Amino acid sequence: MFEKLDEFKSYVLGFLSADGCNESSFVSIELKKGDIHILQEIEKIFISEGYTTNFNPSSKKILCSDGIDHYYTRLRIYGTKLCQELDRIGIKPNKSLTILFPNIQQEFLWYYIRGYFDANGTIQERRGGLEIEFYSGSYEFLKQLSEKISQLTNLTTKKVSKHGTKNSYRLPYFSKEATLVLRNMYTNARIKLNRKFLTFDNFKKTYDKRFWTEEQINLLKKELKKGTKLKNLPPIIGKSYKAISKKTWEININKVGSLNMNYYSENQLPISPNYSPNNT
Repeated sequence: MFEKLDEFKSYVLGFLSADGCNESSFVSIELKKGDIHILQEIEKIFISEGYTTNFNPSSKKILCSDGIDHYYTRLRIYGTKLCQELDRIGIKPNKSLTILFPNIQQEFLWYYIRGYFDANGTIQERRGGLEIEFYSGSYEFLKQLSEKISQLTNLTTKKVSKHGTKNSYRLPYFSKEATLVLRNMYTNARIKLNRKFLTFDNFKKTYDKRFWTEEQINLLKKELKKGTKLKNLPPIIGKSYKAISKKTWEININKVGSLNMNYYSENQLPISPNYSPNNT
């Protein structure tokens, strides 16, 4: 199945690397019931490849650390040959502590990383930015993942650190670096875990509203040069009147001195060294 990869197969391979259990005759994935939609998507992919599946929407109930009972959904995909293929790739029985990053063509890496992150990563908004973390019981896997992300983004390789228990490790990204990784993972994604994607997408929409693109600034300069009134600019620029007024002030007026009061001039006129506000 994984001899010829595409977005969907690469994603599934990443998901199985994180949360798949190779039982030699079948593969199983178990998630909280709230994420049932992604198991349904994965099941469709395997069915399209001719595999027999078993979908249990309420496999078990577990009392979690938050004090709430969580219901789990389980998907099984049957096939000895499938299990053997995954074993060759590195997704072996009891793989958690020994898995290594598989050999995948660069064009499919972000799909694979997205699948892994959706299965075994976290995302949260913190201090006005995003923080994401990848988890694994294999230190080497996360180290190789950090190297792959570095190659794809030119970010420096990140340090893998212990997480809680002895056999758990984490690979974190913060703020702009987290946003860069997420943009690469989720841009034009045709398969994804909605819960994590929406956290990123909602933040991105808020973030994009706060900042001006170079294209918007150039368009504003062009309209100002034409003499377009500020009240007519919001639908043209895609910003509020208040935001446009502030940006217009930033573009056209420059601070020229530091006095008891701030003086500004479009032509950046010099201030006399003998000038004193008290002499006026």
